Amino acid sequence: MRAAPPTTWPLARQGFWRLAHATVPALAGASLGGALAPWPLPAALGAAALAAVLADRLWQRRQPAVLTWDGVQWQLDAREGSPRGRASLIWDGGRWLMARWHDGASLADRWLLLDRTDGASAAGWHALRVALVQGAGARSDVSPGTSCVEVA
Repeated sequence: MRAAPPTTWPLARQGFWRLAHATVPALAGASLGGALAPWPLPAALGAAALAAVLADRLWQRRQPAVLTWDGVQWQLDAREGSPRGRASLIWDGGRWLMARWHDGASLADRWLLLDRTDGASAAGWHALRVALVQGAGARSDVSPGTSCVEVA
C-alpha cells in the first residue's frame, strides 16, 4: 500500500467546533446556576450566557495551529522546533474530524478538531482523511506482551 500524500491542515477555528466549545460550558453554567440560586431560571440563563461568552473569548484568543503530514511523520504547528508525534482518527463526520495527537515528550494526549471549511481545497481534505485513516505514523514498535488499545 502506498503512503498517504503530504498534507497540511489548520485546526478548526469557526463553525461547528466553535459552537460546541461555547455550548458545553453554557450547559454546565446553566446547571450550576439553576441548582444554586434562589431563582433558578434567571440564574441559569445568566450563568449560561456568561459561560458561553467566556468560552468563546478563550476560543478566539487561542493560537492557530496546523497539523502537517509530510509523508513520513506528523507535526503539530509548522513552526521550527514544534513537536512531532502521532495523530490517530477518532471520529470522521464527513466534513468534521476529531483526531488524537500524542507527541513523545508529553504524557497527555491532545484532541484535535478539524473542519473542512478551514482549509483551502477538497484535495487537501481528502489527503488528510487518507493519512489519518491509514494510521500514518502509527506506532510500529509494539513488542509482544504489550497492547495499544484505541477506542474509536
